[in-house]
Amino acid sequence: MTKMYVGNLPFSMDESAVRALFEKHGAVQSVALINDRDTGRPRGFGFVEMASADAARAMQALNGHDVDGRALKVNEAQERTGGGGDNDNWDEAAGPRRRPGERLTTYRLGLFFALGAVLMFFVAIVSVFFSSQSYGHFAAYSHY
Repeated sequence: MTKMYVGNLPFSMDESAVRALFEKHGAVQSVALINDRDTGRPRGFGFVEMASADAARAMQALNGHDVDGRALKVNEAQERTGGGGDNDNWDEAAGPRRRPGERLTTYRLGLFFALGAVLMFFVAIVSVFFSSQSYGHFAAYSHY
């Protein structure tokens, strides 16, 4: 069984149209067209599984084949490396993996925002204390 990548598909093609195109070259085991997970719209590529001999004939015949003004790209699918479902930045036991210094940077950023909040609170208190409405209370302690 050979899994083939089929790229540059017209967005109007559905699974049955792709199946019909490949069945001219042998029995099709499965067809999977990839859609955008946010919009649900086709991404213009997919995968077709066929017996090895049939797949070789289909790749030879359909790679570069024009469909609705688009030249198809058909080749044997490669194992996906990195990205996608395999998250290399996640350790099941310890949680997310961090780059050296990443935790320290996060700590500094949090400290920066906390000090900013304290400073804003201090400015608000001082401005209320010295405002014209409450200045009289402060003036009672002045020597002037």
